[in-house]
Amino acid sequence: MNYQFKHILLDSTHFQQIRHSLNSRTIGWDALVRSSEISKFDGETTKKLESGMLKNEKIDMPLDTALTALLHILATSNNLDVNKCVVNLLSQLLTLEPYSEELITLISKKDSKKVLSQFYEHTLNKGLVEEQFNLISAFTFVSLLLQFEDVELTSKLLENKQFQNLFKSEHKDAVYLAIRLLQELTVNKTYKQLVWSQHAYYLPIVFESIFSINEYQPQQTNTNNLQIQLQYYALMIIWLLTFDPKITEAFTKQYLSQYLQLLALIRSTIKEKVVRLSVSIILNGISDSVKNHKSTVKNLILLGNAIPTLNQIMERKFLDDELKEDLATLKESLETEYHELTSFDEYMAELNSKILLWSPVHQDSQFWLDNLDKFKENNWKLFTQLIDLLKEFVAEKKPSAVSLQILLNDIRKVMELDNDSIKKVQKDKLIIMQLLQHQDSKVKYEALKTTQVIVSNTFK
Repeated sequence: MNYQFKHILLDSTHFQQIRHSLNSRTIGWDALVRSSEISKFDGETTKKLESGMLKNEKIDMPLDTALTALLHILATSNNLDVNKCVVNLLSQLLTLEPYSEELITLISKKDSKKVLSQFYEHTLNKGLVEEQFNLISAFTFVSLLLQFEDVELTSKLLENKQFQNLFKSEHKDAVYLAIRLLQELTVNKTYKQLVWSQHAYYLPIVFESIFSINEYQPQQTNTNNLQIQLQYYALMIIWLLTFDPKITEAFTKQYLSQYLQLLALIRSTIKEKVVRLSVSIILNGISDSVKNHKSTVKNLILLGNAIPTLNQIMERKFLDDELKEDLATLKESLETEYHELTSFDEYMAELNSKILLWSPVHQDSQFWLDNLDKFKENNWKLFTQLIDLLKEFVAEKKPSAVSLQILLNDIRKVMELDNDSIKKVQKDKLIIMQLLQHQDSKVKYEALKTTQVIVSNTFK
């Protein structure tokens, strides 16, 4: 069977430098054989393979022979330099014509599951912390996973500490390579689900790559370009994930703050390709196929200030006609929903998202009079939600002072209008009183006023 090879096109000078550095190192294959560190077959085969590839000559041996020797060395040698050389040779066979497709066909005829498992166990699962070795190993393994779909091994890779550590490297070049490999995996529909299953580890790093960049800060040209590319491919991971409606539903709930932050990104970035991807992600979030899309539209309007932001963005001269159409579609969707919104929708958007702002509804006396019954419904369910959210914020190590102020204000507003609500807060009144000692003076003030309402009604 003929396989269409799926290449990973890496625009990374760092990766090429690693390869060049490894190619430049001299491995004493004959000495290793004499010391019995590797077998004669393995040494002679690898020496011949290395020599041919360095000279850019056609390899004068069956690829089956080369693959057998390389995998056996990885399984038996603990010499780091030897392992790095072998993995590099494998990575070159997987990326250079005419070897790549021939090698994939060969592996498919042998037992692809067995070959991939052997490679994984003796590289990324070997426990080595050397970054270059892990980068080359990860690139090679992902290249293989793109040819042979294997859910079990991909899941192992995504949970692998050596692979995960690449995303937290001190070297931006290494993080970029790791992001690129994750992006390549996310293209695959099956792997996309596996990437999402590990979102708690990977997505915070992806968001850091997206939002930490400052395009206006003076930097060296190469460094700045690397950061832009890192931002772009990190965005692409999110973009690819949000083509799955179920993932998108969960994403817009669990990462609402970052989703809304895309609006600030498209307002501030000067890169049209970054705007294009960001807008597409936002549109995917409000697609009719996503179960909670109506709620997401409200959040964009009420919490993200989306309509004024879009008006500002659409004044720019974009070259991409498809981007212009997407912006117009997004604006139309938002404006249609905007005309149907009420002040209570605005309030619930804040409460359910836990992104609390001093919007006018919190201070509007008429709002509380008009909507008091909603707080009383279902045995004070909504009022209880306010109390529970206050307890949740207090339990955090560094709670938002503004959020505490607003919740105390809202709890007090309800209690002032209906004394029966005070019964619901009695068992949690000590939490409110503890905030009298809060370091933020405004939190103290709101806690004092709320405590006074509780105490004054307790003794009536």
